[in-house]
Amino acid sequence: MNTIKSKIESLLFVIGEETTVAKIQKALGENVSSEDIQASIEALREEYREKGIRIVIKDDAIQMVSAPENAGIIHALVKSQLDEELTPAALET
Repeated sequence: MNTIKSKIESLLFVIGEETTVAKIQKALGENVSSEDIQASIEALREEYREKGIRIVIKDDAIQMVSAPENAGIIHALVKSQLDEELTPAALET
């Protein structure tokens, strides 16, 4: 199951948006049961519980997201990157 868990972790990271067990199962292209996938997702969710990345499950949607308590620093980084990319004239507009 560790190999499945590793693959699912990579998929969730690369996808960057919500997905489903069915889509993960299709991507794995192996004879992996939905139960094994769900167990792996739960294990990942538990591992990420105290980290800056979380696994969120809502209904049948699964997504890797940043920890909500880090929203302030993420917002600051994104804002500073946008400010750097815009010219002074663009910022005035």
